[in-house]
Amino acid sequence: MFTYQDQKELNADGVQNWFRKYSELFSVYRVEGQGGLKDKLAAFYHTEDFGRTELDDLASRCLSEKEVMARLRVNPDLDVPNYDRIYMNLVEKLASQAFIELMERGALEGITLIDGELPAIAQQQFDALVNEARSVQQRAVSAAERKADADADLKAFADQYSVERSEHLRPKGGVVTLAGQTIPWVEFQNKFNAAVAAGFIK
Repeated sequence: MFTYQDQKELNADGVQNWFRKYSELFSVYRVEGQGGLKDKLAAFYHTEDFGRTELDDLASRCLSEKEVMARLRVNPDLDVPNYDRIYMNLVEKLASQAFIELMERGALEGITLIDGELPAIAQQQFDALVNEARSVQQRAVSAAERKADADADLKAFADQYSVERSEHLRPKGGVVTLAGQTIPWVEFQNKFNAAVAAGFIK
């Protein structure tokens, strides 16, 4: 999962990407300075905790760079999703939702730099922003990811098995001890056989 530092960096990168993506639209607003668009967005995020639950939930399901590398060591051909990009996509979507919410509340009226209709390019970007805000972010877990998770679990089991004392691996009362944890004998056998079949235990 992503750490707090991972999230902090990706939040900043996602917001920067969002401002670049809609630069023509934001050119009709006062963006910088006290009371500017950035200031209003920051206050909205802070006071209403906007988007935090969604971002934290996604972060808990995204693999860190270290975790991705561990899975690639198990299977170098694994098709690993770009978790950073998936997370930043949600950051940008939430930024678009926050912008629309502020606009609908009338909070942006005092920082507009033009009267009347938006210029054509700015209007196109506004339409794209609205579509982004309304988009449904869904990403099914692929079969490759499920296999990577299973392989990583078996590899961890094999690593623990290789250093465990042999007397702990003999069943006592229907359980064995592995890495300080008791495991039902049947479950241990199933994992052992799967790890052998996968080549993690020779």
